[in-house]
Amino acid sequence: MRASVVLAIAVLVFALAAAGASAEVGGPGDPTVQAVAANAAWLAYTPPPPGGPGVVCLVDTGVDPNPDTQLVGAGTLDASAGTGDADDTTLVAGHPFDHGTEMAMIMAAPNNGWGMVGIAPTSVRVYSLRAVPAGATAFPFGDYSWGIAQCQELRDGATPAITVVNLSLGGTTSPGTAGLQELEDSVDGARLHGLDVVAASGDAGGSALDYPAAYGPVVAVGASDAATGAPCAFSQGGGAVDLLAPGCDAQTGGLQQVFADDGNPAVGTGTSQASAIVSAVLASMRAYQPSLTVSGAEQCLTSTAHGGVLDAAAAFNACGLGATVSAGEAAMAVAQPPAPAAAPSGPRPTALQAPRLARLRRHRGRLMVRALNLPAGARLAVQSRRGHGWGEIRTVAGATASIASRGVLRVRARFEPRGAGTPSPWTVVTLSR
Repeated sequence: MRASVVLAIAVLVFALAAAGASAEVGGPGDPTVQAVAANAAWLAYTPPPPGGPGVVCLVDTGVDPNPDTQLVGAGTLDASAGTGDADDTTLVAGHPFDHGTEMAMIMAAPNNGWGMVGIAPTSVRVYSLRAVPAGATAFPFGDYSWGIAQCQELRDGATPAITVVNLSLGGTTSPGTAGLQELEDSVDGARLHGLDVVAASGDAGGSALDYPAAYGPVVAVGASDAATGAPCAFSQGGGAVDLLAPGCDAQTGGLQQVFADDGNPAVGTGTSQASAIVSAVLASMRAYQPSLTVSGAEQCLTSTAHGGVLDAAAAFNACGLGATVSAGEAAMAVAQPPAPAAAPSGPRPTALQAPRLARLRRHRGRLMVRALNLPAGARLAVQSRRGHGWGEIRTVAGATASIASRGVLRVRARFEPRGAGTPSPWTVVTLSR
């Protein structure tokens, strides 16, 4: 049995984005594929919670501050090590690997014109707790337990806004009886003190969960394809996970991220990202509804998941936070860039392409229709057919629309410009009976 866990079992795999791309990834009018897939694009625009943002205690490789890392504090489990990202010495495409820094950005990167926009920048902050000793490429399994205990102490003392512990590092080797008991005690204690513990299921494929996700009370998060909703091929755990969240994308090559050192576009894949997304939604939900219990908040997430995949809006609604969703959607609509004015002469503007739709999902009598290619300055229009004619058109500002599913035989969607212009062709989907 190994005495330590190799770093970043749930790995980031980066590839450079298209050359010349410089706009903030996930900025107004163009949410990230992961935000759209988790039905969370609106969450980046919600007004701050009255009691202040929720805080995720990120037990990871540390965080290097940059314009997109909203930290409330940082610590380390090794007094000889700093709080910076231990992955700095590992390069990917000439950039530092920066696992912990990337997790912090995915959760809470603000809409500030630099880098990317995270899942919940107005309602979530990060406390970074580095779990990697100085000069090490692995850490003792017991540091999971120590890290969770440190997060609990912070919640009980200096940082009471901490409500979630995120563990995006894992290992397949069993910790042994003593190590497992220590982990279980730390998780159980943290939950009693009001902390949800979220962990990545692992990136090695197969049905077995990595520890600490393998311990039942931990929220075990697997990775789903942002384009299809199906589990990513590398995601461990199968049906044993508690929840799936975006961790890959067959159409784009990965989730939309940026390099942590210069903010240039990149893509990444992993259950690490999936667990960070779930942690951000959990912390945000509990910030807006402080009376939520640990198990109550988790129930809102798991009971509303579509095909096991996180649906942030549905989870908020289930926990009585429908007004927050509406406020975020309204603010997002205002933030959308206006459609460009039509030129008085010259060539006609490029026509809108027809929507590419994700797999339609039924939930509690509703159909979720999600477009994967919403253009800037356009709205999504959806229409259903129950008998011989098409019904009323519903138009929404974002990429996802919800319509009643009873009796629906076909659904069609198109993009409509804001202001003058021609709508796109319809995309028609026939539902199976």
